[in-house]
Amino acid sequence: MKKIRIIAADSSLPFGTIIKISNIGEEITAIVLDRGGAIGFNNFSQADLLCENLSFSYKFGKKNNAKFEVLRYGF
Repeated sequence: MKKIRIIAADSSLPFGTIIKISNIGEEITAIVLDRGGAIGFNNFSQADLLCENLSFSYKFGKKNNAKFEVLRYGF
């Protein structure tokens, strides 16, 4: 069974939007459930993935060439 992760994204994506993230070493499916002041398509970071532990965050870290595909727009 595939995990659905939580992501903070730009306000142009409504809460509940399901996104597929690829080109980062593995494919991740995430749901937008948060916002952030530094997140936005005109800012430094376009998304922020919630990590369950420190080793997961070290594994992925900052990725510059991640690809985002919207699978379903939220509520």
